[in-house]
Amino acid sequence: MFLKLKELIFGKPPVERQHDFFGKIVFVGGETPQPDDYWENEQRVDGIKETLTVLIIAGIDG
Repeated sequence: MFLKLKELIFGKPPVERQHDFFGKIVFVGGETPQPDDYWENEQRVDGIKETLTVLIIAGIDG
């Protein structure tokens, strides 16, 4: 019951997975599959000041 209450107050935690190449990736999408669902990752690249954001267009199943 506490988990349901916490979910109502704070929302569901993001779905995260460990990818062999990208490292930690986070799913951005809802419960119902949509064509615009994607996975997101941030990368640091030597010689570039800004963090690069990598978007992988795919559903929650990958």
